Amino acid sequence: MKDNEKLVGIIAFGYSDTHGVPHDMKSVEKLSRVNGDMPDWFRRGMEGARFAPTSFNQQKFLFTLDGNKVSAKAGIGIGAKIDLGIAKCHFDLCAGDGDWKWIN
Repeated sequence: MKDNEKLVGIIAFGYSDTHGVPHDMKSVEKLSRVNGDMPDWFRRGMEGARFAPTSFNQQKFLFTLDGNKVSAKAGIGIGAKIDLGIAKCHFDLCAGDGDWKWIN
């Protein structure tokens, strides 16, 4: 790393002797706010965000849908902004192309 760079996270890949431990996940409804009915594309995006890896498996983010506009906000905590970027990427991939756009 260069002197002006900062290490903000490390991702480990591999298998443990115990094959990991299952963790509870928040529901789509707890991770999002929707004005009106939830479209299928938004639910697919939220399922992707819900399965995105987060620091300490805390899922500290909130997605909001207003019409066809999606916003996402990071919660407070270590790695929350990095987690939000990962969740937004997963949302984007799972929601697919369509008549929606990010507003932040």
